[in-house]
Amino acid sequence: MKKIIILSILLILGLSLVVFALGALKVDFVPQGGAETEGFVIVNRTPGGTTETTVQIQIWNARPNALYKVRSCSTLIGEFETNKQGKGQIHINLPSDTILCGWMGVWYKPMPTGTMVKELEADIRE
Repeated sequence: MKKIIILSILLILGLSLVVFALGALKVDFVPQGGAETEGFVIVNRTPGGTTETTVQIQIWNARPNALYKVRSCSTLIGEFETNKQGKGQIHINLPSDTILCGWMGVWYKPMPTGTMVKELEADIRE
């Protein structure tokens, strides 16, 4: 099982580096509100086709086994869960009609109820 996890991480990192080398924008997240969560986002705008933008997010030092939501301004573009070590990732293929504003945030919502808390923010303007 450990080998599969390590190979998956290496594959994702390798793909991230390839995408970055092809002109994608990689930005470190800035923690918000005293959060200790860290991470980065890679935004790649592709020419033409059905997918105009891909987003790759990786975070660590986050809350373990928690649900996180990814937003660009008020638009929800995805959600993912962290593992028991507080690491999480998501790869999102956005349709051509999706509009990303200049900022992307990673939000946490305490379960079962609670107010959304922005933990990370990144300026994704090129």
